[in-house]
Amino acid sequence: MSIALIAFLFGLIIGSFLNVLVIRSGARSLSGRSACMSCGQMIYWYDNIPVLSWLMLSGKCRRCKSAISIQYPLVEFTTGIVFAAIAYPYGATLEAIPPALPILLSFAVAALYIAIAVYDMRHTIIPNGWAYTAAV
Repeated sequence: MSIALIAFLFGLIIGSFLNVLVIRSGARSLSGRSACMSCGQMIYWYDNIPVLSWLMLSGKCRRCKSAISIQYPLVEFTTGIVFAAIAYPYGATLEAIPPALPILLSFAVAALYIAIAVYDMRHTIIPNGWAYTAAV
């Protein structure tokens, strides 16, 4: 399996977390299970697979059929693509293990900037803590 593919899959997972961070930041706790914004139904694990679940459910809640924002798969997919692009220059296969620290730091910076961009588009403000972290 190529490093870029592994990075893409990792990016999908991190993108899912970024959605949680953007949606819940300041409003409610980051801990706890995900639930439908309309009916409050807890989301089953198999309905929480990045991008795939949104496509399988046609962008609707399994229980109440209310629309689920396109933001979720877009952020997940974008994060996956960005992570794959970061990892790609380090090699096509796992035979030559690349240095992990530069890749992980690049992932963290990219994830922070994606979260800032999405939060700003959604709320038209950037939280100070996120901006200070980005400045460092």
